[in-house]
Amino acid sequence: MRLVRLGQQPSRVADDIRAALASLGRGATVVGGVALVGARPIPSVRSVDAIVVLPRGVLIVLGVDLPEPAMKLEAPLAGPWRADGWAVATPDRAVNPAAPKLELAEAIAKHLRPKVPEALPIGTILAVGPYVDQVDQPPADAAGAVRVLHPTGKHMLAAAISLAAAPEPCSVAQARALVKALAPEAPPISDDALRAEGFGAGLGEEPERTTKLDSPEATEKLDGPGKAGPRKAGGGATAAAGTAGAVAVGTAGVSATAAAAGKAGGGTGAAGKAGGSAAGAGGSATAAAAKAGAAGQAGGAAENADSTAGAAAKAGAAEAPRAPEKSVAPGISAPNVVAAIAAEPRNPSAPGGPTQPGKPPAPTGTTATKAAHLAGTTPAEPGAAAPGGPGTFASSAATEKMAPPPRPPVKARAEVPPPRPIEVTTPVPRITAAVPVRAAVPEKSRTVRWLPFGAIGLLAVLLVTAIVFATTSGADDAPAQPAQVVNGIPLAQRAAARDVQCAAHAVGDLQVSLQRSGCVDLRRASFEATVDGKPAAVSVAVVAFPDSAKAKAFKKAADTPGGGSVTDLATETGKWSRTPHFDAAAYVSAADGTAVRLVLAAWFDQPSTADDPGLLRAANAALTARMP
Repeated sequence: MRLVRLGQQPSRVADDIRAALASLGRGATVVGGVALVGARPIPSVRSVDAIVVLPRGVLIVLGVDLPEPAMKLEAPLAGPWRADGWAVATPDRAVNPAAPKLELAEAIAKHLRPKVPEALPIGTILAVGPYVDQVDQPPADAAGAVRVLHPTGKHMLAAAISLAAAPEPCSVAQARALVKALAPEAPPISDDALRAEGFGAGLGEEPERTTKLDSPEATEKLDGPGKAGPRKAGGGATAAAGTAGAVAVGTAGVSATAAAAGKAGGGTGAAGKAGGSAAGAGGSATAAAAKAGAAGQAGGAAENADSTAGAAAKAGAAEAPRAPEKSVAPGISAPNVVAAIAAEPRNPSAPGGPTQPGKPPAPTGTTATKAAHLAGTTPAEPGAAAPGGPGTFASSAATEKMAPPPRPPVKARAEVPPPRPIEVTTPVPRITAAVPVRAAVPEKSRTVRWLPFGAIGLLAVLLVTAIVFATTSGADDAPAQPAQVVNGIPLAQRAAARDVQCAAHAVGDLQVSLQRSGCVDLRRASFEATVDGKPAAVSVAVVAFPDSAKAKAFKKAADTPGGGSVTDLATETGKWSRTPHFDAAAYVSAADGTAVRLVLAAWFDQPSTADDPGLLRAANAALTARMP
């Protein structure tokens, strides 16, 4: 999505809206379109957060600022809102905080309808903030053209897909005219950029792509390689057949198989050479296995090109597995291996050697295992050797020598019982753990006697501490904050603080300005004023800068409508007995060298307006009030 920033966004949740719109262009979340941020669709109305022109619809995005973050928000369009079970305060006695924004959205939609193509729907997104984890909208409202959501990329994508659902996208010319009508001051967007955003797709604006796909040259080029394919396949099949025959001969070690493979491979000289070399090598198992894998692949690839070569590959592969039945290392026979091992000097602990009394014999089967490894075969389990083979005599001889030794362990077991008398030591301590242990009951009763006195003493200490704390805190609050009278208006201080983290207590463009330029310190105070017998809340913020140039730039940003503000201290700390709403408060500011003072004034019990004379009197009085 292409973002075009035209002016300041009026809501505090504007940064989240802009970030969510910018995220609709990452990977699978691409929806296209042009977002006019801070546009003014009606000249007589202040700017809105965004107007989004999509290929299949138009979205009006308006921010709704809540008093504080919430985990769950119940947001019916025609009823009161509840945040985490508590009713959300509304300005100007409206039914909910979004009522004024809904009226504005209806007016903008009515104004845009003649300029928007008839097939494109116009939807509204109410972006709530500063943070809402879950928004519950009644099904009847969700089925309409208004969505209430916290602006994230995921939520904004779902709303854009559901609200902008025209059957066909608008053309590039229609999109350009619509953007021009909504934002005449916006820079022109090229046709290629609009097509890249999805406008004009499916309307036949690119016919040359269809004619290029039907080019006859591509067909002729595709026919060329196909003719040479069978000739190459035939040659490969002949070579593969020869290799298959050679593998069969090398694996099985039989000259008859080599001859059969040579005939099946088309009578080529490769088969004869492979058979002779494999037979001279003595039937090496490793080389035969490697060539057998290549023969199988070559035979499978050439099966369609040359049936005779495929039969040769299969014949060689069928003969290959039979060879391991007689595979023995070259020049070594199994009886000779066993005889060589039997001639080796034996360990005294090995079977067949002299056994020492009192020691169990070593496990059997060592001779058969060594013979099997040297012979190149898998060692068989005891008793599994072929009858009459040398392995049978070796294992039986070892078994006969092992029969006598098991008797000494039986005699050793007979000697184990003597330590049994040691068990007599365990019953002796049990006699001491009988009744005399419970004789400590009188000491327990002494502890119980002191418990009431200890509890009474603890309660007395707590009571004295509470009384002292109450009296001292009351003494501290007694000289609380004497109301100062400025221009005939009493100002009672409710909260005051000083901080060097200025940007953390600002919102909107003021926060961005403070993050960029920094400040020396920030002093804030909240006063309760009485104007014509009516209570009003007054919020004062004094920001000090290193030089006057930065102070003037900050004041200019603060005086811009929708540029943000500094949060009220008493609202942050909960010092108000009833929460005021500074959304439509009266605003004044003043610069004094390197310091800028911002003042907001709002009524407690009635709606506020920026031009209210009483609120302006209270705000001007706070401009010269004494700051703590």
